[in-house]
Amino acid sequence: MSTPQLSTATVFQNAWVVADFESAVAHWANRFGVGPFFAMDYESAPELQYRGAPSTLRMQVALAQAGDVQIELINPVSPEPNVYRDLVPQGQTRFHHVCLWSSDYDADLEAMNSAGYETAMASGPANARFAYFDTSADNGHMIEILEVEPGMQDLFTRVAAEGRSWSGDRPLRPFAELLA
Repeated sequence: MSTPQLSTATVFQNAWVVADFESAVAHWANRFGVGPFFAMDYESAPELQYRGAPSTLRMQVALAQAGDVQIELINPVSPEPNVYRDLVPQGQTRFHHVCLWSSDYDADLEAMNSAGYETAMASGPANARFAYFDTSADNGHMIEILEVEPGMQDLFTRVAAEGRSWSGDRPLRPFAELLA
């Protein structure tokens, strides 16, 4: 495989697929002091593609900030095949992907595919476009690119601000609190 030349190399997020959502949040909060986690139930937009075919996806997602890195916890609840279950069997917790900001989404998509990495899942343009690439044969995990989009950046800035001022109370919060 060749090395992709991406528009950015800014890794801002590490993500885990978790077996038990609330236990995972408690683990991160109690063991590492990471929180608060903002959680939501996610249902994919109609344009979601899984390995080149239309798909649907439902999952629980929680975001928190640990220093300069966002932590994402994912619990897929869809019975359909998906990128999360491609690497992490039901009932297990494992590292799944790193996410990079993409300042030129189309060029980065092409660079990753030209380097031999399959687009395992992609969506857009409902908000910011994103794509997962199956890099697991090389490094044991996937790589996600997320299109730089002001609304998404603002949301993630709010997650980070909440993490910096977090006093340890209420480690799991509804995502709607970020939007209030």
